[in-house]
Amino acid sequence: MPINDEAYLRHSRQIAYTMSEFMLWHMSRIRGRFAGDIECALILGEIAHYNARAAFPNHHFGEAPRSVPDEHARELLASLKRCNTLSISLATGIPRETVRRKIRWLEEQGWVAKDGKDAKGGLIVATEVHEQFRDFNRETLERFLATADELRRLLDGPPPAAMAPDIAASAGENVSP
Repeated sequence: MPINDEAYLRHSRQIAYTMSEFMLWHMSRIRGRFAGDIECALILGEIAHYNARAAFPNHHFGEAPRSVPDEHARELLASLKRCNTLSISLATGIPRETVRRKIRWLEEQGWVAKDGKDAKGGLIVATEVHEQFRDFNRETLERFLATADELRRLLDGPPPAAMAPDIAASAGENVSP
């Protein structure tokens, strides 16, 4: 979606605030879900995306995604691409030993498994993760879409009316008639 530069410049502070509000809310929830360890969330996300690349081979940001209905989950699992600690370390910038340690925690949670298909035991996201995160993901999606709608209104809407006097006063502007 192309961005209206004039609207962006006119509303850039509100846009930045709205985006930050969503991201802070989401990061706080992630931190809570991962016992305070955001790096574990990043590692799990990278493993999941690496695994799923075979199911979504031609997906590019901004294009309509290919959907895989839940009833085809078994076929999807068979096509998952395995990864290892080195690939996750390179993708995240997290040292390999730290990745290895955090993967152990993710295994303890039942969220990651080492698949015996290769000698190194490729990493794969456990099938239960989707179910365990379904409600979390739905809440995130609802808030994400509401935030996107708010941002679209700012970018597509008419120019703002004159600043309300109480807001102008708090910004240090002269509000005398």
